[in-house]
Amino acid sequence: MQITLAAGLSLLLAATGMWGLAFAAGALIVTVNFYHLARFAQIAVHERYGAVGAQLMRFYLRLGLTGVALYGLIVWLQVPLSGLLAGLTTVVATALAFGATRLAGQKVKEA
Repeated sequence: MQITLAAGLSLLLAATGMWGLAFAAGALIVTVNFYHLARFAQIAVHERYGAVGAQLMRFYLRLGLTGVALYGLIVWLQVPLSGLLAGLTTVVATALAFGATRLAGQKVKEA
């Protein structure tokens, strides 16, 4: 759902120029981080010993790379911050859409 939302909106807004490219960059960064966070959670749940240290190192490495990417986009390429932030919030929109579809699918029984 996240990939569909991020890719669809990025393609739709790519024609708007630099703002659309900033949106696409933010959506790509947050989608990759969200994917790796989901993989981290799956591995951490199933591994009993020794995996936590390695997973934490990967987490901090990814956090550092994300910081470098955001620094490069903001300082060197001077992308519009509003487009970048809008792209970074696609994961929030995905979570809200996922929750709304789950809530709509629930059947409520009252006593």
